[in-house]
Amino acid sequence: MSLEKNYKLTSKQMKFAELVALEGYKLVHAWRLAYDTSPDTPMTTCRPAASKLAATPRVAEYIQQLRDDARDEMVRLHSWSKYDVIARATRHMEGASDAKQWSAVNGALAQIIDLEGLSAAKKVEVSGTVEVNHYAQLSMDELKALAEQADALPPADDDSIVDVQGRLVEDD
Repeated sequence: MSLEKNYKLTSKQMKFAELVALEGYKLVHAWRLAYDTSPDTPMTTCRPAASKLAATPRVAEYIQQLRDDARDEMVRLHSWSKYDVIARATRHMEGASDAKQWSAVNGALAQIIDLEGLSAAKKVEVSGTVEVNHYAQLSMDELKALAEQADALPPADDDSIVDVQGRLVEDD
């Protein structure tokens, strides 16, 4: 690890920091192990020495850097991005398809569609006044054509005001 050179620590200081940061040892126990002290060394010697070493700026910074790196690695190893989930769902979908488990295929496909933001519109319960006088004379085909080409919609006028209140209705 290149960190040792940056902090200019002795091998015992590095061992102490690693035991504290990576192994979770208490300061006194890490100090005893790193400095290979006798079990008979009194706590009145160990405690102050371990505390002083842990408070040494270079050692404290190294301990913090080790902890940060370990945390970042844990997050990296145990976090999934959107693409990790899609890749796994795709593998599941392919495996389920090979086994002709169509319900599982559909479930994996639905997960992929959801993650990609391709889900169909949600149901909306509408109440209030809806006036569509401007479009009322159009046929269903003409309305669909307008919906497909939103840029082609005529400008709104006083006869095409929509006054709607709605709330999302989730499917059970």
